Amino acid sequence: KARFVKFRPQTPEFVELSDPRAVLERKLRTFSCVTVGDHICIQYLEKKFVLEVTEVEPNGAASIIETDCEVDFDTPVGYQPPVAAAAAAAPAAPRELQKAQVVEDEKDTAKFVPFGGGARRVDGKARGAAAEPGSGGADEAKGAARGAAGAGGAGRPA
Repeated sequence: KARFVKFRPQTPEFVELSDPRAVLERKLRTFSCVTVGDHICIQYLEKKFVLEVTEVEPNGAASIIETDCEVDFDTPVGYQPPVAAAAAAAPAAPRELQKAQVVEDEKDTAKFVPFGGGARRVDGKARGAAAEPGSGGADEAKGAARGAAGAGGAGRPA
C-alpha cells in the first residue's frame, strides 16, 4: 500500500485551481495502483490537466485501493514564480503626501448649542400660561384628588 505519492502537473493552471487536492483525490478513486512515470489525465471545468507521478513510496509502485496516503505536488512544468515577475517590474517611486487644507469661515460655521430648541406644552397653550381655575386641567384634577385623600376619603364615589 502507498504511503506517499508525488505528482508533477504538466501545466501551471492545475495548481491555480481552488482545491487541486480534492480534484486529484476524486480522480484517484478510479485507479488501483500508481507507479513512477505514470501520466494521469484529469478532466475538470472543461479542461484537461495531465499529472506525472514522480515519486511513490514504498518501492516506486504501490496500491492505492482504500489507502490513506500523503499526496504532494512538485513544481509544475513551465511555472514562473510570481515573486520574479514582481521584482522585474520597476519599483514605483513613493508619492509625496499632500496635507489637507482646512479653511474655516467664522460666519459659515454653525456652533453647537445644547438644548437650543423652543419649549412647547402638550395641551397647546402658550409657554408660561397657567391653567384657568375650573377649566378641568390636569393639574387641577391632581390637586382635587390630593385634597380628597387628605379629607378622610370624602371625595370617593359611593
